[in-house]
Amino acid sequence: MFNISKHLRLPSLYRSDPAKQDAHFDENEYVSGLRKLMHGFDLMLNDDVSGTKETFNSDTVESCIGKAGNAFYHAILGLEPTAIEEAWNCLNTAEQRAEARRKFMEIHDLRVGSYPGGYEYQLCVCDLSLMQSILGFVAGSLFDNVKSAYHLRKTFLSFTKMMEHVREVQQKKETGEIQVTNSNAQFIDEFIESGISTGYGVLTFLISLLSPSVMRVLSFFSMHGERKDAVQLLWKATTYSNMQGAIALLCLYAFNALVQSSASIVPLDYADELRRCQDGIDNVRQRYSNGAIWAVMQGKLHYLRGDPEKALELEKTRVDTSMEQIIAMKGFDTAMLFVGIRKFKEAAQAILDLEDLNSWSHSFYRFFAGCCMLQHSRELKNNGGNIEESENYLAKAIEYLKQSPTLVQKKKRRVLPVEMYLVRKVQKWEDRAAKLKVNLADAMDIPPYIELIYIFVTWCLNDPEHLLILRSELERCQCTEDDGVALQEFLLAVVERHLKNYESSRARLIRVMNMNKDYLSQANRDFWILPSAHYEMAALEWDMHALEAEREVKQQLKKAQEYHNYDLEGRLSMLTQAALQTVQSEKP
Repeated sequence: MFNISKHLRLPSLYRSDPAKQDAHFDENEYVSGLRKLMHGFDLMLNDDVSGTKETFNSDTVESCIGKAGNAFYHAILGLEPTAIEEAWNCLNTAEQRAEARRKFMEIHDLRVGSYPGGYEYQLCVCDLSLMQSILGFVAGSLFDNVKSAYHLRKTFLSFTKMMEHVREVQQKKETGEIQVTNSNAQFIDEFIESGISTGYGVLTFLISLLSPSVMRVLSFFSMHGERKDAVQLLWKATTYSNMQGAIALLCLYAFNALVQSSASIVPLDYADELRRCQDGIDNVRQRYSNGAIWAVMQGKLHYLRGDPEKALELEKTRVDTSMEQIIAMKGFDTAMLFVGIRKFKEAAQAILDLEDLNSWSHSFYRFFAGCCMLQHSRELKNNGGNIEESENYLAKAIEYLKQSPTLVQKKKRRVLPVEMYLVRKVQKWEDRAAKLKVNLADAMDIPPYIELIYIFVTWCLNDPEHLLILRSELERCQCTEDDGVALQEFLLAVVERHLKNYESSRARLIRVMNMNKDYLSQANRDFWILPSAHYEMAALEWDMHALEAEREVKQQLKKAQEYHNYDLEGRLSMLTQAALQTVQSEKP
């Protein structure tokens, strides 16, 4: 992704049309510049903010690209609107300058190593374009029109062609037809080969996760993404002991620890993939010993692999970094971990601490904290705890839950799906509280933290003890409206599936599917459980029969994809698409 590298100290390159520029070329100086740029990215991954800034402080093309890669890194970690906008502008400027340099190198056939002149810069242009696509994807604005799809198409076609060339060259190296002994050429070849493997792997992987509606647009441009091939490419790229290998590992971590950890349908070798990720991160930490992001990733993986004590130990350890994005990322993971081990008081504080670090969504932080405070209050009351503390937390929970919709920043950026969800939920509770003349907490049929677990902390459902607590709590809920009954049935079905009570889970899901669609689509009801019920039925079939139930699994997933215009649609769309790719990847 960030493999944008080169350092040509050729002043004439900046002044005139590429075709008319002086082709004076110093190979050693050129390669030295590339090494310096790669070193700058190494500093970035090692949290050396001042060192990175110093490396990229000139007005050269390579510094421009370095600044763009660094801006992207900060934006993707924090997901703050202002950082995303700044990174987008940097990437656009860098892409234009890299393209001009590519043309010059290609025209004069200035080459080092086994690849044509300008190949390094073609790679850089593609990487910069890919980074813009990723930012657009996470910001929700990438595919607003066909023009955006065409932009991604150019990147895809370029990467595809370059990947084919790399495979040809590597095959000739294996047969001895091409031999590279010069150190400069070896460095450039590795730069190109590792960069293209990583970039093409990331791009095809990203495409494999896109929703069917987006894929229909991309199909007009002959674009496709096979996750199995993408994952293999990325694992191969991790063998390079450079920044490219580290970025490939980051992508694999994002898939396995962020996407798949929220999924109900995972690969049959998921445990092995988590182990490979952890082994890879342990190895990378030897190169980037000061990089806090690697420590944060280690903590999350320990929990996913069944060691919450070790995970909590790592999450509680202070990270020595000046990057607030990583501190915020660690804080978010810590909050989720506390929910997973049922420490709701600590979870509330951990998520509230993010308000001073990150502007991603203060409305969500307040909503999440309110749900956790409410559960802490209830557990104190039910277990004979401090009554005064229970009442204080109850009052604070209600205050935060009511505040959360008012903090949605509609004018500054697009409203996030999770914000649409919380606005609807709070409005639903307030309407019901007014109708029943009770406080907000008493208007809730289902403890709201259980929904948060399903949406954000799915991985804690692998803990049998936690599951039994959830089942007991859900069974005690006195739901008086069909909407609440449907949500109760759905959440119990999820719990029963994880407890391997498959027939009970199936019966509950069928009852949810038979709910009146028009009824659930009215007012502020939980319509999202209808498509989610089909997704969970697919997961049930997968758990029971794996590939033997391929037809049934795909059928249920496609039914889930037929529902539209509900909050959390983006989340379920990604998970259903990932599930379809999982089924496809398991086939021999």
